[in-house]
Amino acid sequence: ALAALFALAAVGLGFAAFWLASELSSAQVRLARLESEVGRLEAAAKAERETLAAAVAELERQRDFVTARAALVFDLRPPGTSPQPTARGRLWVAADHQHWQLEVAGLAPTPAGREYQVWFLVDGLPYSGGSFAVTAGRGALVDAQMPAGTSGVALTLERAGGVPAPTTPRLLVGDSPVDL
Repeated sequence: ALAALFALAAVGLGFAAFWLASELSSAQVRLARLESEVGRLEAAAKAERETLAAAVAELERQRDFVTARAALVFDLRPPGTSPQPTARGRLWVAADHQHWQLEVAGLAPTPAGREYQVWFLVDGLPYSGGSFAVTAGRGALVDAQMPAGTSGVALTLERAGGVPAPTTPRLLVGDSPVDL
């Protein structure tokens, strides 16, 4: 009887050990899956932190640019004939009269195959300052070159890639800079 009791206990312990081993294996699979998910989430969080850090750095650069002692600010307004009468913009020019930053708001989104183009006016003649797209009514452009003697700024909507001379009406114009 004692041997039968030990045999029954051994069979019971064997089943318990098998069940525990099965539970351990299942727990290890779940743990591996959770570790993989944690790794994926950490990588996503790191990528998001890097993206946000870059966005913050760009915003800080823009803030520093527009709050520094600038030489000029062109306030851009639509002329009376502009098809976008609610658009506005500002061109900030650094003290070196070379580095500049343009910010516009209220413009229609850029149509396919077109871009907004900035023109510097020197002695009444337009010189291209580059082209850019507008999304959600806002756009910006930054550069380190501006023609000497710039007395005004204009904005037109041209074909993508820009054109050598304006081919469309001016949407925004700034011809009286303010010294800061």
